[in-house]
Amino acid sequence: MSKPNFHPSTRPTGLRVHRRSIATAATLACLAIAVAAQVRVNYHDQDFTLQNFDTFSATLENQGTDFQGAGKPLNIQSKASGLTVTGAQANGSAQRGPTQAYFLKDLTVTGNAILNQDTAAAHQYAVDQATAAGTPKPPASPDNTTTKLSTESLHFTGDAANGRADFQSAVVVDSQSAGTRVSSQSTTDFTRIIHLTGSSGFITLAVAPANGKNPLKTGELKGPVTFSIHNEDKTAKSPVQVTTIDGKADSLKFDLATQPGTITLTGNVTMNGKGPAATGEINADNVVVTLDANMQPTKVEVTGAPATTRLHQEPPK
Repeated sequence: MSKPNFHPSTRPTGLRVHRRSIATAATLACLAIAVAAQVRVNYHDQDFTLQNFDTFSATLENQGTDFQGAGKPLNIQSKASGLTVTGAQANGSAQRGPTQAYFLKDLTVTGNAILNQDTAAAHQYAVDQATAAGTPKPPASPDNTTTKLSTESLHFTGDAANGRADFQSAVVVDSQSAGTRVSSQSTTDFTRIIHLTGSSGFITLAVAPANGKNPLKTGELKGPVTFSIHNEDKTAKSPVQVTTIDGKADSLKFDLATQPGTITLTGNVTMNGKGPAATGEINADNVVVTLDANMQPTKVEVTGAPATTRLHQEPPK
């Protein structure tokens, strides 16, 4: 186990200071104090950092650490997985995984809890580690995704591959992906945006996402819920193709871990769509939206007793 650092330290360099450099040295010292005041590192080991805790305690044992404290806000970071968690209070544990990188084993954060995951940052960390070790670098990802979960209080449990976030209060989930798909027929630049809100629920995500895969796996939100999907695809010889679906429901479930993926909406569903799979609007009891591997809606199933249905498929262009 590498030696963890509990407090940042600085060392003076140089033995002589000329008179004309005193002002510069004073300026640099002020800047250093300002930076130290902005970022307080409470604990750091390899890819795992706890910082900006105003009150803090930790126990190191069995290749892991248990910690608790409060901050305004505190910051918990696991670079290998691209995860950052902030909030007012935290009580949790982190453990070394098979690759010696840390994962969040059990964590409760309260007070404006925000969980962010950035797959580009995780990929860059893997590249830096490979460079330092002189080993082959991981291939560039065709898809970079940022995922943000905002709620008042969350409970996160996980292992080296996957994690689950449970929340008992209102939550907002935003996921945005951008990249390039290359096939034998064409090259497509794309963006994908998913926006979900609910009163409580859970999501699961990959904390070691496969190359080019959206980390969001499954989830369930209790209502009222709102949802929206916005996709843009651009090939060299075609105009931008935009697909949008948005609406409301009493509850929502999604499964993006299997193919094809699905979003299931239940109770008082209202939905508006624009794109090849479905254009128009519906009011229904239940709706299931089927998504392909590129998060494009390919099918919309309406069941129950729809009050109104004005939905049609656009003809191919």
